[in-house]
Amino acid sequence: MTQDTAHLTAPLLSVPYGRPLAFKFVCVTLAVLLGGYNRMIHLPRSQAATADGGPAYPDAQRGFDRLLAVEAVAMLAVLAAAGVLGHTAPSGE
Repeated sequence: MTQDTAHLTAPLLSVPYGRPLAFKFVCVTLAVLLGGYNRMIHLPRSQAATADGGPAYPDAQRGFDRLLAVEAVAMLAVLAAAGVLGHTAPSGE
């Protein structure tokens, strides 16, 4: 029993399960930050550009599309990391 709990005290990046777990955490954090930025900053700017109807609208739309693409890639990386974690033993064996 002591042998199994010894792996729990190992640093996160030194065990095979910890590396994909840390990568998944970073990708989830990135997706949440991008989603928050989109909702709190970019969406009001896009709505203002839409209301004006001027030349700023296509730029706002392109910015939204780029942001959405980066967020989608981050979420695909989360799914890939989840797949790796599903096939990796947490104890490192």
